[in-house]
Amino acid sequence: MGLTLTTRTVYTEDRVRTAANGAAAMLAREISDSERDADLIALTIVATLQLLRDPDATFADVTEHAYRMRPQEIKKWWTGWS
Repeated sequence: MGLTLTTRTVYTEDRVRTAANGAAAMLAREISDSERDADLIALTIVATLQLLRDPDATFADVTEHAYRMRPQEIKKWWTGWS
């Protein structure tokens, strides 16, 4: 039975944030720059970063930490979009 060598790459939070923000900018340019889409992409980025710091974070943790808002207020952003 042979050994399998694996490499492990570790990224800093700053590198992850930079890559995620770059991806958001690319998607806005290439697919959609609508406010609705931009809001969802931004929320995805802050949720990802929060979960990197705290894997047990909830949606409430994300909204309160990143936006200083209650989850219900954030959810209203998507009410009425078509």
